Amino acid sequence: MNVGFRKLKRARAIGALCAALGLGLGARVAKGADRDTRPIVVVVEGDASSWTNELRQAIARELRMHVIAPDDPKAPSSRGTLLVSLSTANAEVLVRYTPAQGSEIARSIHAPENHARAVRATTLLVGNLVRNEAQEILDAARKPSRPRADTASGSASSATPIPETADPDNGGPNAPTSNPREPAPGDVGPEPSDTPADASGRVIPTLPVLQPMALIERPCVKRQASAPYFPVVGALVHPLATNFRAPHIKTNFALNLVYGRAGRVQGLDLGVAGNVGCDVDGVQGQFVVARAGGRVRGLQVSGVVSWTDETLTGIQGSLAFNRARRVEGAQVASLNVAREVSGGQFAFVNVARDVVGGQFGFINYAGDVEGVQIGLVNVARRVRGLQLGLVNVSENADVAVGFISLTKSSYIRPVVWLGSSTYRSLNVGIRFDTRWMYQQLAFGYVDGSNFNDASTIQTWGFHALKPDDNGFLFDLEIGTLQRFAAPEEEDKLRAFGHIVGGWRVSKRAAFFGGMGIVFAQKPNDSLVAPDVIAGAIF
Repeated sequence: MNVGFRKLKRARAIGALCAALGLGLGARVAKGADRDTRPIVVVVEGDASSWTNELRQAIARELRMHVIAPDDPKAPSSRGTLLVSLSTANAEVLVRYTPAQGSEIARSIHAPENHARAVRATTLLVGNLVRNEAQEILDAARKPSRPRADTASGSASSATPIPETADPDNGGPNAPTSNPREPAPGDVGPEPSDTPADASGRVIPTLPVLQPMALIERPCVKRQASAPYFPVVGALVHPLATNFRAPHIKTNFALNLVYGRAGRVQGLDLGVAGNVGCDVDGVQGQFVVARAGGRVRGLQVSGVVSWTDETLTGIQGSLAFNRARRVEGAQVASLNVAREVSGGQFAFVNVARDVVGGQFGFINYAGDVEGVQIGLVNVARRVRGLQLGLVNVSENADVAVGFISLTKSSYIRPVVWLGSSTYRSLNVGIRFDTRWMYQQLAFGYVDGSNFNDASTIQTWGFHALKPDDNGFLFDLEIGTLQRFAAPEEEDKLRAFGHIVGGWRVSKRAAFFGGMGIVFAQKPNDSLVAPDVIAGAIF
């Protein structure tokens, strides 16, 4: 009997174990079968359209899903469509998610100005939206909590509902580290705080509240949602126009004799003065003023002013003034103004906050530059690239070449040296030292060849060693020497190159010597001669 009873218990235990394993395996198979492997469609609009590939890759990593474009053959069978729109004008990122089954969800956040941070914030917002994490937190927050005594009146009131979180010490949800004492009716409660906490005073981690986006972040797009369409519109002086009752009309061709208005142009906008309230996809050409309230993708040209409230993707040109919030292409005018430039600005005066590309003009002014500034006067906060001009000013520049280059870390030092240069010469000047480059402006006195005259010397050099470190210095330099009173049979302009070495005693004193060659073209022959220099920097 006992043996049979034990066998029966053993058989029952084995059966229960097999049943549990079977249920677990079945659940895993079902979970794998229920997993949605369909791709998700990602559409990028607004000022982030140039980041489309970067955003799609980041979203794919965040969601761990296959991301496709709207024109992909798999798009009709996708699990949903994700619309990402960035407006630098309103500094907002809007994300709309429309699942294949279900209603649309939309949220927006403030857009960081930094590109990398904006991409990261957008990716986190997408993950939060698709997984609907905010809704999970709100559902958990609606759970009733244990009432506790009100510190002011002694009556029972509901504490602030909180989501359950794992306790790091006890491992359980919301498990207190000790038994908290219930507050007595006469106790004075803690000071109110913006950081939520439970009864034991433990801080509750929270996510930022994401408010649904009620309005489209680009105002002109909202106006265009209900605007009528007609392929051709014409105007004398608006409202003396075919669209006098519909200034926000969508059209493919707009023609005005003096002044015309339209809401959106996908094609051509031609005339004397044109005002498009939203986007232009194509060409906007006006004799006097061309203005777009949205973005321009194509060509915007005018005789006096070309103006775009948002992003210009293409070319913006005028004889006088160009203005755009963001440029992805080129601006050509007498004065160019933009907030961000990815491309080039060509004008007498160029102004921008951030430049990735180049500024080319007489006066160039920018915040951060990744590329080049070439002009007579170049001013920037930080230059990751080259400044080339007569005067270069920046807080920090990789390479600055000019007669005067000033940076936050630069030094202005007097310099004196003697040179052979075939003739004996004494030179006194000023040296502008930057991290890798230096320029010298000097006057010299030339003695020899039966005449006395003066000269000016311009020198450009490269530091092989950091200029403010004590110890050895090693430079490579080239320059020119212009003589004032050379006779007809002598040369007036000489070019030279030197290899310079020396010892830096302190930041304000260094001694150097070097040797090189001098080249000059005389009326009857040329001169190539060795040159030896020696001097001091103070």
